[in-house]
Amino acid sequence: MLYDHIVFPGAVEEIVDEMSMSMGDLQSKGNASSGAGKNVEVDWYGGGYVSNIEENVYYYFKRANSLNFGYDISYTEAVRWEKYSKGGSYSVRKELNHFYQNHLDRKLVAVVNMNDPFDPKERGGNIVLYESTRKRTSLDDIFYQKKGAIAVFNVFTGYEIEEVKCEEGLSYLFCFCVGDKWR
Repeated sequence: MLYDHIVFPGAVEEIVDEMSMSMGDLQSKGNASSGAGKNVEVDWYGGGYVSNIEENVYYYFKRANSLNFGYDISYTEAVRWEKYSKGGSYSVRKELNHFYQNHLDRKLVAVVNMNDPFDPKERGGNIVLYESTRKRTSLDDIFYQKKGAIAVFNVFTGYEIEEVKCEEGLSYLFCFCVGDKWR
């Protein structure tokens, strides 16, 4: 692996508002997720449920995969919309806990910045990736500077969202891309 994550600045900026409205009108398939969270509202969608979003993000999954990961990926499995209020955070999340994977059929995670440009040092909400060695890496700053930016990383990387400090809160859309064996 060349990089721990890849950021596509402003990749889906033109459809972020449409994405928020369409998901806001749909009933969530659930609200569970791994890790310890506080002050966060979680909604799951997927399996063709939000096909426009899934297809747009999958294009960037394919680009990131060909640049960096080289996994057998075939579709976007699900999306999870997380809305953090002031004081909200998530810690010790590792999606690997939910899916058995071998070296050929792994899973990639993408996160979409649904917010207007912001500085995570001031407003909080910084996304930190960490490896099994516990090496910690914050997402590149450009991710927070462009609404609609997409960051793609390996599912074997754990991640957390640091405490949100701003009154208006923050919103992220996590997307999960899997190989054909999950169909």
